[in-house]
Formats: sequence, C-alpha cells, structure tokens
Amino acid sequence: MDNKRPLSITIIAWFFILISIFSIALKTYTLTNPESYEMFREFMSVDDEVGLLTAPLWFEMILSYLVSSVLVLAGILMLQGRILGRSLAIICILGSLIFSFLSTGSFFLILIKMPITLLIIFILFRQKTNYYFQQ
Repeated sequence: MDNKRPLSITIIAWFFILISIFSIALKTYTLTNPESYEMFREFMSVDDEVGLLTAPLWFEMILSYLVSSVLVLAGILMLQGRILGRSLAIICILGSLIFSFLSTGSFFLILIKMPITLLIIFILFRQKTNYYFQQ
C-alpha cells in the first residue's frame, strides 16, 4: 500500500478548516456588530432556559473560538498525516457533542449530530486511514 493521503481525510480535514474559519468569522462579526450581538444574546438567553447546563455567554464565545481554532489546527495536521490532528479532531467533535447536549438539553440535536460524528470517527479509523496516520 502506498502512503498517499486518502480522499476521505482530505475532505474531512478541509471541511474542518473551512467550517471553523467561517465560524470564527461569523462569531467575530457577531461581536463587532451591535445589532447582531443583541440578537445573539437574546437567542442564547432563550437557549439557557432549556439547557441542563447554563454557561455564561462569554464562556460559550471563548469555547467556540477555542474549538474552532483547534479544529483548524487539527485539519492542517491531518493533511500532513499527523496522528495528533486526528486526536484533536475527535476530542473536539465529541466534546462539542457533549457540550451541545448539556447546554441545550435537546435529544433531537443529538439525533442529528450523532450519526455524523460516528461517521467521521469511523472514517478516521479505517484501515487505510490508520496506515496513512502511521507514516
């Protein structure tokens, strides 16, 4: 078997990079635009009423920036074949899944996110991708 990067890794890595950069840009716009920030605050206050875990808005924003930044790094490392990239990606997506459930209390949200999360984990641990990451 050659050590060529699997297409699935390329797609997942670029997906993480692009979605995370978009998320960082959107959060930055929200923080710098007063009208957008107020709408976001109102939405988050409604969300806090149903969640199992209530976190302050500033904490959620910092966490969002942190997770997005780590996912950009994870995507870059995965493109380079570094196993640390795969580990960071899995920690972030599982942590995000758990935090989403705890902060919203929505089983419906979990039903949507869980299959996608499991599919990504499955792809990241296939034999061909394991070989790629062990170079």
